Amino acid sequence: MNPAMNSFYDPCRAAGLARGAAAAYGNEEGMAAWAREQGCPGCEVVRDDATDTLGFVAANQESAFVVFRGTRDLRNWISDLDCRLRIADCGLGGARVHEGFSLALDSVWERVAEMTGRMAAGKRNVFFAGHSLGGALAMLACARSNCELGMVNSETHIPQVPRGSF
Repeated sequence: MNPAMNSFYDPCRAAGLARGAAAAYGNEEGMAAWAREQGCPGCEVVRDDATDTLGFVAANQESAFVVFRGTRDLRNWISDLDCRLRIADCGLGGARVHEGFSLALDSVWERVAEMTGRMAAGKRNVFFAGHSLGGALAMLACARSNCELGMVNSETHIPQVPRGSF
């Protein structure tokens, strides 16, 4: 992946992040292997058993990566189907977001924020990625990180995102 952040679409970066989103469906060794391919020494996994929300955070010299797994089981489908709208956390101009996605992110947010803040400190780029439910979580986490953690150097890559995330 090209570690330089720019304002145009980079297919190599997008493909690499799509592979990261795919790795999130596997085991921790697979997630760590993807992180090593990006030049990271490894990754830290975050999960919530009640919602079956799972993601991982990794960092190399230039960039940090926050990647979420998508829908895998009944607990994830429950999050997917909770489509009531609520006001977004962090004052996103009164934007309303899908409640199930927001609650799934809430279930891991404290740990994700801690890991992201620590691993992204001094990094040039912060990339958020995920597929399906993971894509929705990546979008919400990116917005929340910008607001709560002051990360304005972030970018989201989502190979397939459900409607209603924002």
